Amino acid sequence: MARTFTLIQIRTRARERADMVNSSFITDSELNGYISASYAELYDILVQSGLLYFTPTAQTITGNGSETYAVPSGYYGTVRVDRQEGSNFYPLQEYMITERHVHENGGGSEARVYSAQGSNISLLPAPSSGTYRHIYIPAPVD
Repeated sequence: MARTFTLIQIRTRARERADMVNSSFITDSELNGYISASYAELYDILVQSGLLYFTPTAQTITGNGSETYAVPSGYYGTVRVDRQEGSNFYPLQEYMITERHVHENGGGSEARVYSAQGSNISLLPAPSSGTYRHIYIPAPVD
């Protein structure tokens, strides 16, 4: 059974475990920063496990002849990219930078591979049309 805790409850529990309930040595603001950093580390471990502990979000990309498309704000990592044909979705393969030359000059109007590159998704060959579904994990909230 999942339990939810407020930030005040987490701060109280942390102070209890450190035997610092009545101490002002660490301010609430400083403790909030430690809690947020610890949550981000746990989030990273859970996402890297490959199991979908967090609900993925989808971004629609419309091919316009460009190779790169900006990822949304709040992006953490890509799960997959699919090409849409009617009501069906077909997965694209992820490419590594050393394989780029194989895919970039393939021609055609549809991308066959993708790669997450910083704040962009690269689709190759650059699609002149078509709709793509980028499924990604959102970044942890502070």
